[in-house]
Amino acid sequence: MSDLTPSDPPLILSVSGVRGIVGKTMTPEVAENFAAAFGAYIKATTDRDWPLVCLGRDSRPSGAELAVAVAKGLARAGCDVVDLGVVATPTVGVMIGQRDAAGGMVVTASHNPNPWNGLKCLNADGVAPPPDVAAQIIRAYQENHSGRVDPGPAMN
Repeated sequence: MSDLTPSDPPLILSVSGVRGIVGKTMTPEVAENFAAAFGAYIKATTDRDWPLVCLGRDSRPSGAELAVAVAKGLARAGCDVVDLGVVATPTVGVMIGQRDAAGGMVVTASHNPNPWNGLKCLNADGVAPPPDVAAQIIRAYQENHSGRVDPGPAMN
């Protein structure tokens, strides 16, 4: 992370995923590692050799670079990625069902202003994972496992 000042907001990790200020708390490295933690969860909870994950993004200028990093992280975790390009978040949810995907990720900061961007995780049902699962994904990211998630009780 570069050029952080005490007044900069932190990287926000929540049930909604992760979001931060592009180039400061939200970088391609952060995106790749968070996606790898999510991909490891997907891989650990499906019987597929290369589970499919749908990837979409909003039209923010930083979205393309972050989407490339997300795809790298998901692939590093053993997931196959279909890049949907610029689409609305609900479209990614619909495409998860259409493609029989194991989950999805959206590069978006939702209602936050333009310097922000983030990543939303979607499960096989096209919705955010429940809080206990989100907490495990966050913990894996924070512990820098980035590709190895130990499936605990909430992951079964």
